[in-house]
Amino acid sequence: MKKNTLTHCLTFFTIVLFSQTTIYTKQYTVAEMRANALNYTNRLHHLKTPIPIKKNHPPPAKDALWQKLKKYIPKKYRNFLIIIPSYNNKNWFKKNLDSVFIQDYPSYKVIYIDDCSSDKTSDLVEKYIKEKHLEDKIILVKNKQRILALANIYASIYAYGHNDDIAVVLDGDDWWNHDHVLSLINKVYDKFDIWMTYGQHELYPSGKIGIAQKLPDTIIQTNSFRNYKWVTSQQRTFYVWLFKLIKPEDLLYKGDFFPVAGDLATMFPMLEMAGKAGKTGKERSMFIQDVIYIYNRETPLNNTKIKKKAIFTSLNNFIRQKKHYSALEKRPDLSN
Repeated sequence: MKKNTLTHCLTFFTIVLFSQTTIYTKQYTVAEMRANALNYTNRLHHLKTPIPIKKNHPPPAKDALWQKLKKYIPKKYRNFLIIIPSYNNKNWFKKNLDSVFIQDYPSYKVIYIDDCSSDKTSDLVEKYIKEKHLEDKIILVKNKQRILALANIYASIYAYGHNDDIAVVLDGDDWWNHDHVLSLINKVYDKFDIWMTYGQHELYPSGKIGIAQKLPDTIIQTNSFRNYKWVTSQQRTFYVWLFKLIKPEDLLYKGDFFPVAGDLATMFPMLEMAGKAGKTGKERSMFIQDVIYIYNRETPLNNTKIKKKAIFTSLNNFIRQKKHYSALEKRPDLSN
């Protein structure tokens, strides 16, 4: 792909998402949105933990990692960038957002992107925000046309993410399992000095446990992630600076962002760059075995996912055949 074509494509998605969206009935240009994002982030440092929306919902006693880290006091409280791509989720938005706003962790910002829903999801979310007085914790983006999940995630990270933020993508029809999710993730980053995580999930309504598992050491050591079965499932988290090292052209297919398989397109490069530190052999990605994510299989949108199985298979193969990234010796010196 020619460079000018790529630039045009990325500019198109940024403009669609941010210069033509409505945030509480106000119109913003791209420059204004970026300035607002910086001011918004600065305000977050002075906020206290939001008032819980419902009673405390602690992690299950069987969650081994939480029990291990429960008394661990982190040296640093990182800021989380919670990105919620959403489409036609009028039946699920409340459960989704409730699970975020009961978190016992104060330092986070939420970017909720309604991807041109036809069921008035955005209106319901806007009402929810106003009724709960959450304007200082969440930005609601209303797309004028549908651009799909990966484009929304990419644009959100570049418009609102700062390099030291930990990005967390929570699908609009899914939710978290308890109110210590962000606290647990922060402790994991703090204690183990990692760059990204992936984790286990539970399927709703069956209650079955997902397919996630720890990547074998041999796969990490030989940088063979693309040759191994898919096990790096939700909840996935990563530093914004790591995501920004992904080449934009590796997220595109025929000039557009991948319509499906976006998780593969982003996770493979980040896993490869995280790899293992050359001298110490230390892993910089981590599997969180505790179930902190509920993956909703009841939503009608899963029928759409099934219909896209053929294109997913094709793009899965396409992504796996791309050139591997090399493991980084250390974090690059990047400015915000």
